[in-house]
Amino acid sequence: MSKPLKNFNVDVALKRKIVDDLTKKFPAGRSGRLRKTDYEVARKYSYHHEAYRNLVSLREHLNVEGIYYGWEAELIWNLQLHDYHDIRCYIRSNEYSPNSVLSCHAVSRRANRLHIRTQDALRILRREGRPGIYRVGYGYGGKGKAYVHADDVESAKIYTNTMLGSVLRKPDATSYDAKAELIEIGSVTNLTKYNDKTAVYLTENATANLAEAERRLEEAKDELAAAQNAAMIIQSLSGMQIAAALEDN
Repeated sequence: MSKPLKNFNVDVALKRKIVDDLTKKFPAGRSGRLRKTDYEVARKYSYHHEAYRNLVSLREHLNVEGIYYGWEAELIWNLQLHDYHDIRCYIRSNEYSPNSVLSCHAVSRRANRLHIRTQDALRILRREGRPGIYRVGYGYGGKGKAYVHADDVESAKIYTNTMLGSVLRKPDATSYDAKAELIEIGSVTNLTKYNDKTAVYLTENATANLAEAERRLEEAKDELAAAQNAAMIIQSLSGMQIAAALEDN
């Protein structure tokens, strides 16, 4: 059974609030109590910029495990803004800024800050996981995989190997260890929604493969008929030539 969870659901309003806060120079956090004096500016290596930059971070004594700029890692994950492209698209969208159009400079500044400030949380959650929904399977790629609810990455792998290995693992698979990717932190509520999409994909893909196989079978039948006809003509001509040669003798 999965562990009890805090409420990490992120609706439209909360998503906008978190993004607004994390894109400020000095975020106030979920409590709203963090101030400019709680932060320090230091020259550090930025993986986002691939260069050293002056970066704002909380002072050491204020750092709390699992909290980033005053926001829980789980809430940051459930923003579903896991790469720079998604971040830019969201900040430019009407969902984030319904009453104004941000300049390109403003979009870039906010997107850069948000990307820098969320990556540590996302990296840890990808590695460790949290109670939630995982996409599981063997090999790479997202299509045709199943979804399970588990406490962490290792639990999702064990469950998949035990319960779904014979279904998901292809006969020619080179790896017998399942892969698990955290998709959504939270309750089991949306599990059916994810697996319904997989079921549709698997059915449509198998149907398409069957149609292609039937098409190829018809082509093969035509090729066989053509080959048999050619063989008959060749044999007939061979017989005619032999008969003609015997008559000449």
